[in-house]
Amino acid sequence: MKSKAVGTALAVMIGLILVLPALSAQVNVENALTLDAPQWLLVRGLVEKQLNLSYRDLWSFPLVSEVAELECIVSGVGGLSVIYNWTGVPLFYLLSLAGVRSGGSRLVVFNAVDGFSNNLNLEAAMHPSTILALEANGTDLNELSDFGSGCRIVLPGRWGYKWVKWVSEIIVVDGQGLAYNEGFRPNSSISPMSPPLQTIQLKRTHAPETVNYPVFVFTHASVESVCLRSDVRLSLRVSGSSESDTFAYIAFPEEMLAEPYSVFSSQNLKSIVQISSGRSLFIYMEWNNENGPIEIEIWGSYTPEILQFLGPYYDPLGIEYYNIECGGHVMHLVSQY
Repeated sequence: MKSKAVGTALAVMIGLILVLPALSAQVNVENALTLDAPQWLLVRGLVEKQLNLSYRDLWSFPLVSEVAELECIVSGVGGLSVIYNWTGVPLFYLLSLAGVRSGGSRLVVFNAVDGFSNNLNLEAAMHPSTILALEANGTDLNELSDFGSGCRIVLPGRWGYKWVKWVSEIIVVDGQGLAYNEGFRPNSSISPMSPPLQTIQLKRTHAPETVNYPVFVFTHASVESVCLRSDVRLSLRVSGSSESDTFAYIAFPEEMLAEPYSVFSSQNLKSIVQISSGRSLFIYMEWNNENGPIEIEIWGSYTPEILQFLGPYYDPLGIEYYNIECGGHVMHLVSQY
């Protein structure tokens, strides 16, 4: 994995980065946390394992970069805004390390050292574009106390009040009955990420209407092929990373494949975590890439939706009926045979 993802070239290419203001601001004494303090960040709540992380721990984790606009809302309209190239730890990685307990409706709460708090539903928290930023335009956020400062949650497409800064706690709670606001900004979109987030659209073609099932694959390696097979398994072939240790993060709608799930691979996995939001399944896995390409298969069960997807043309010995769009290349839904 990359020790520190640098997105400057990407930012210059798309022409979106603004110059970070002069670094004259001093960190408040109350925010000057010791970098090696074991509870610089606490991840707790409905998780399998509580995490007590230092700031140096965070920098040792997989890092990604993305260009995103932080805009504060003022009287219902946009106010002060900045566009930075943010670098940080994907939130899905921290939640995968902790292991979110299944069941119920989950909210992820972010508490700041100044007492401010906000939250996300688990679906949004597990999206690859949601990161705990440590750096903006190459400047360590721990050194700042202005508008862009403080180790903060970056949420492309959402208002600034959702971007909690100086995060000290991440708590997974039961969100049943709790008020929740998505905080979406109108006409917003997610900018490119580094490594790139690959979205594969599985489309049903033998029906009056088009039905899309998005599959997200996030990895710094190369995705050579993806296909959904009619014996209810999602197959991927991944290779090409320059890193010895490689990760892949895969997410897809649970209506596409039903529980229980089993994951098989052609190489031994160093770690694997499955987290369900009730709507999507998120799978994070790591392996050593020195042995070349890896074949990954995610087996599930039939759902009414997947049977509808297969439709009246379904035949367990069948022919290729459905196209899959992946980065401009056409792949196919095929049977086991």
